[in-house]
Amino acid sequence: FRSWIGNRSQFIDINNFIDFPALSDDNVNIDDFVNGKFDSNKQITPLQIAQLAEEESKQALAIATKLKASNDNSVLAIELTDIEFWSHYGFYLANKIHAGIALATFRKTNDPAQQQKAVEHLTQGLENWKAMIKAVETYNVQEMPYQFDQNFSWRKSLSAVEHDIKIAKENLPRTDKVNLK
Repeated sequence: FRSWIGNRSQFIDINNFIDFPALSDDNVNIDDFVNGKFDSNKQITPLQIAQLAEEESKQALAIATKLKASNDNSVLAIELTDIEFWSHYGFYLANKIHAGIALATFRKTNDPAQQQKAVEHLTQGLENWKAMIKAVETYNVQEMPYQFDQNFSWRKSLSAVEHDIKIAKENLPRTDKVNLK
């Protein structure tokens, strides 16, 4: 389940995320899930993925936090900070999945409570993203070379994460489709 990148590290906004194709027939994407177009006996739902991401991130973060508190090894601290980063990424992913489900449900039912849920999850996702940036920049340079972007930075996508909140608040339509090839 890719939560933010498509072709060439392009951020996947919440609109594209909702109907982003599942990477395997074993999974169901958000749009199909909300519209009941899946086999609950054979496919993994977005809710199951979100729950797993939350549980594993919570466990990893607890272990890293405990080890950091009881150890002053600087090399270990770097590795534990990486675990913190990926834990916050897992929380971000879970919040974006929940937001996608809520926004797609709002668009289907016109229930304003679902729109509010989407905004709340995306707002929490923004906090997760900020925690990711803080963790990754603790021991790394802000920008680093990457396959598709020689000045890659998690911080660069912060405005796109914020824009997801605006999309949900204002129910903005998709303006472009992410190219996955």
